Amino acid sequence: MKKTAIFGLLAVSLLVCHACSDGPSTDRAGPKVATTIFPLYDIARNIVGDKLEVLEILPPGASPHTYELTPQQVKRLQGVVIVFSIGHGLDDWTRTIVNVLPDVRRAIVDKGINLRELSLPEEHSPHREGNHRHGGENPHYWLSIDNGKTIAENIAAEIIRIDPDNESQYTANLDAYLLKLEATKEEIERRLRVLPHKKMITFHDAWAYYADEFGLEVVGAFEPFPGKHPTPRHLAELHETARAHDVRAVFSEPQLSSETIASFVNDIGLKLYVLDPLGGVEGRNSYIELMKYNTDIIAEALSNE
Repeated sequence: MKKTAIFGLLAVSLLVCHACSDGPSTDRAGPKVATTIFPLYDIARNIVGDKLEVLEILPPGASPHTYELTPQQVKRLQGVVIVFSIGHGLDDWTRTIVNVLPDVRRAIVDKGINLRELSLPEEHSPHREGNHRHGGENPHYWLSIDNGKTIAENIAAEIIRIDPDNESQYTANLDAYLLKLEATKEEIERRLRVLPHKKMITFHDAWAYYADEFGLEVVGAFEPFPGKHPTPRHLAELHETARAHDVRAVFSEPQLSSETIASFVNDIGLKLYVLDPLGGVEGRNSYIELMKYNTDIIAEALSNE
């Protein structure tokens, strides 16, 4: 495995060296910044406006949990000075970029955010506490509007360090964007406050921050962690959880395979809905649109009697 990683890194390095000799770039002048996932990309472009170029690394529809960086994407990142990432196991493949492009800095945007622990079934995690074991921090913290505000502030601080000459513009953009986020939070709170049901089973443990912020409760997850198929024991326990908590709906995600969860939902007579944690597609082409889209889905699912 180590040998394969070394060969892969060398291949990327050779590609990048070749890219350096391809001649001048036709991209916009000045430093470029990059982000791993679409929500970070959209938050960053709201901060920089037309002052800097922002690149998004993760392609639409891909899962950051299972993504593998390609040499072509590393080549595209020539001229980038900073990569904004979530960290905590979600997009650690960005370390390859830093290894190959030494002028690039990786900035995790979690400063000031109260991170939750991932709660995993007993057989899948080494740290036991009660009936569950814990597997480190839950990286899906952008799925909270308050955390989105903190992310915006963190990104703005880094952008100002990179381009202090335009600090007043970045600060004004940040202030305007924070007002939009606060209005979005208030709208979502109004939508969800009156729901008759508050309990959810999700595809994996991605929605705890959202649930905490808006008075919902995630009582179980189909996959113990992304990409790990549930065991028969886990499915049996999840079935009992759904019955005990009178769960009415299970939520899948478009970036992850849902064939097995569809069979599970049909077997126990629940409805299946799809939440999107990443967006970047039609109808979810901004962070705010994404949060509103998921709120619409949750409101529909948890309103059903």
